[in-house]
Amino acid sequence: MTLADPIVHQAMLETIREAFRQGGQGAAWEFTLFTRPWYIDPSDIPVNALLWHGTLDRTVPVALGKQLAASIPGCSAIFTANDGHFSLPVVRRTSIFQALIAG
Repeated sequence: MTLADPIVHQAMLETIREAFRQGGQGAAWEFTLFTRPWYIDPSDIPVNALLWHGTLDRTVPVALGKQLAASIPGCSAIFTANDGHFSLPVVRRTSIFQALIAG
């Protein structure tokens, strides 16, 4: 479990503390945005996109990631087995950075 790693656990704690340092308004607004339609239509995104999603993600369902990937015309989607919401960016960071650099 990724969050059991002391370094990752500490980084998450620091991230959460910083996110709430000035109060909970930012988090409240983010949760509000989850319940509203987007301001853009993903099918209007004019650039190539790379979407990574872990198949064990319990925060954002995989079906939602697949739906989003299908709606963006230039989207390349990578669905990784055995990764969840928090583990994917930690475990796959090298591959993600390499893909970003490769453009």
